[in-house]
Amino acid sequence: MNLKKIPSNRIRKLRTLSLGKEEYTFCDLKHGSSIELIDLCSNDYFGLSRDIDIINAAYNLTLKEGLRIRKF
Repeated sequence: MNLKKIPSNRIRKLRTLSLGKEEYTFCDLKHGSSIELIDLCSNDYFGLSRDIDIINAAYNLTLKEGLRIRKF
């Protein structure tokens, strides 16, 4: 594949994101500035994976029920 034939505006660039102030946001740390982005495309757009009550409930349920593989 010859990258010289692909226009530069068509090449995807990786960005580094960190957690934002709100549960559903990320910060883009590009060039030392922070731009908040709203996460609407993942399965965690409500920010439930960062909710401490849900994390504790999942942890306690795992301790109570354990982890197992179920075959159908």
